[in-house]
Amino acid sequence: GSVLDGLFNNVWSSDEAGLTDERGNMQARVFAGWHTITATLPDGTVIQTEAYIPKSDQAKLIVLQATAAEQK
Repeated sequence: GSVLDGLFNNVWSSDEAGLTDERGNMQARVFAGWHTITATLPDGTVIQTEAYIPKSDQAKLIVLQATAAEQK
């Protein structure tokens, strides 16, 4: 059990943080699977959504909009 926990928490997990560019874009490499995505807007509003990222060699685009995501 502890080996599997270590793999999930230390090897197979993705925890990325960063700032957006001038167009509001941010790039991150993550493992395939379910991800919780959180963004803090300039006015302090925090939006959060979940997205499933399938295994692929192609880049995926996720768009967050304050009106489309659950505001926290």
